[in-house]
Amino acid sequence: MGGLQLLGIIFLILSFVFIALEILMPGFGAPGILGVCSLTAGVVLCSSSVYQAMRLTALMIILLGVFAFVMLKMLSSGMIKSPLVLHSSMDTADGYISTDNKADMIGTEGVAVTDLRPAGKMSAAGKTIDVVSEGPFILKGTAVIVTGMKNSSLTVKEKI
Repeated sequence: MGGLQLLGIIFLILSFVFIALEILMPGFGAPGILGVCSLTAGVVLCSSSVYQAMRLTALMIILLGVFAFVMLKMLSSGMIKSPLVLHSSMDTADGYISTDNKADMIGTEGVAVTDLRPAGKMSAAGKTIDVVSEGPFILKGTAVIVTGMKNSSLTVKEKI
C-alpha cells in the first residue's frame, strides 16, 4: 500500500466524520460539503482505474446510506443526544409560570365594564379583568360574578 492510498483511506474516514457532523447538526452544510469532497478525494486516491473508482464509489454510497440510517435511528431512540433538541424543561416547581393563575378570583363579584358578547371586561376590586360570559349576552354595567375558569379565561354570569 502506497502513501497515496493511505492518504485516500484517511480521506474516506474523514468523509464519514464530516457526514456524521452534518447529520447531528444540519444547517449550513459545510460539514456535508467537506464530507463529499473528502469522499471524492479518497476515491480518486485509492483507485487505480475508472472501473475500480466506480466500484469504490458504489460501495461508499451504500456504506454511507447504512451509516446515515444507523445514525438517525440512534438519534431517534435517544442513544445519541442531538444538540438541536432542548433537553431541559420549564416546570412550575422551578418557578416557571406560563399564565397567571386566576383561580383565586372565582366567586368575585364585579360590574361588566364592556358588553360581554361573550368576551369582554369586568371591574372587580379596583382592577379591570378580561372575562368570558358563560352563555348569554351581558350588557355593560350589569353586576356579574366569576363562576370558574375555562382555558385560562375567567367565566362569569349575571349576578341574580
